[in-house]
Amino acid sequence: MLVSTYRISRNGRVSEMTLRPPAFPATSTQTVNEPELDLFARIQQELPEEVLNQKLVIGVGAGSGRGLYEGLARCGVSNFLLIDHDYAEGVNVATQHSVVSENGKRKVNATKERILDINPKAHVTAASLKLDNRFSDKDFESLVGKKLVNDPTDILICGLTDSFPAQSRTANLAMKYGIPYLAAQLYAGGEGGEVYFSYPGVTNNSCPRCALGSRYDAYEAGFHNNVTSNASDYFSSLRMNAIEGKIALMLLMYHEDKRSRYSNMLDMVADRNFVQVRMSPFAGDHLGLHVFDRTITPDYGFFDDTVWIPQVPNNEANGFKTCPLCGGTGDLLALKGSIADTREV
Repeated sequence: MLVSTYRISRNGRVSEMTLRPPAFPATSTQTVNEPELDLFARIQQELPEEVLNQKLVIGVGAGSGRGLYEGLARCGVSNFLLIDHDYAEGVNVATQHSVVSENGKRKVNATKERILDINPKAHVTAASLKLDNRFSDKDFESLVGKKLVNDPTDILICGLTDSFPAQSRTANLAMKYGIPYLAAQLYAGGEGGEVYFSYPGVTNNSCPRCALGSRYDAYEAGFHNNVTSNASDYFSSLRMNAIEGKIALMLLMYHEDKRSRYSNMLDMVADRNFVQVRMSPFAGDHLGLHVFDRTITPDYGFFDDTVWIPQVPNNEANGFKTCPLCGGTGDLLALKGSIADTREV
């Protein structure tokens, strides 16, 4: 040990002062492991980890839909495949879940980082690509892997884009491979929104094209959508993420664990798999969204209402032009494997 001795003269007297370096406690060479984070302990009865760890959520669109993926990560879902070609911009901060530090970053990469910050053990594949005709079904199969064939109902594909062709393609992929499906749209100004969901063999009352037949017809006739996120505040996205998340859990937990209230909720609305949400008292006048006027009395309703609308297959017997996708049967199990190329439907 180094010791320094000084002679100090003060008031004619001489004394000694011995200075020693401070003694530090011995440093252990052993590594102390961090305590295991029990992130999902409080929700195990409703959302068992052993069930959700087997699920894969495929998210097409990582803009306003990002809140759904983050929410599902907080519920214990740990496997994600995110597909989006877009970059985060400053204008996204006011309408989506983006922050300024993410500007210029791929949306899928920003979402991946956020999910891993929520659950470091999650497995997230971020695919920065556009779901257009350059992306083949074989490309999709390569990204998803064996689960697509072995356990298709352990997959949930979510169409959360503002592009009708991309939304249509996600629906076709879900039908071809027999995958549970969820698609959502936010209406102009954030005054309303919709969710369509399906599960092969359960929601056999209509296919996505049956439910949205008039929209398909409009686009095939040359319609171009010019609606943007203008005037749609952040809370509209957040509200839609909440109903999307609840429905996603219904699909992911279907008949998986009787302890969970989500286990049989899908059976209760199997024929009402088109949902609309009113987020403004002016949605009827501005959007023509009058279903709420017919179903909710003015004495009790104002806004923040949800209706679960019954669906039927589109065929002549039901008063519709026969659906070219399902042939007017609504039988999703029959559609599985019947589509050769989802780009050509």
